[in-house]
Amino acid sequence: MSIKQWKKLKRGAFRFILYGGVICFAEVAYYTVSKLGMLLPDWLSWFFDTGWRVDPSLGLNQIWKVPIITLYGQVSLWMFFVSGFIFYLY
Repeated sequence: MSIKQWKKLKRGAFRFILYGGVICFAEVAYYTVSKLGMLLPDWLSWFFDTGWRVDPSLGLNQIWKVPIITLYGQVSLWMFFVSGFIFYLY
């Protein structure tokens, strides 16, 4: 493997990890930003009004009861690889 190919591989691996991590962090932070947005006055809170409709038996609505001080959200670990590959190939 030549030095040029090695540098390209290192840059690609760095981009893969960076983009995968940033997108996963953004998905987790989305819930906290939405909860903060819902505390705004009515004329601004509709920007953050989400139509959160899931099956109640899954127990996913508990996320809205967590204190705002915590950065708590949900993301699939598969999304790290999906977003990493999407932006790596772009």
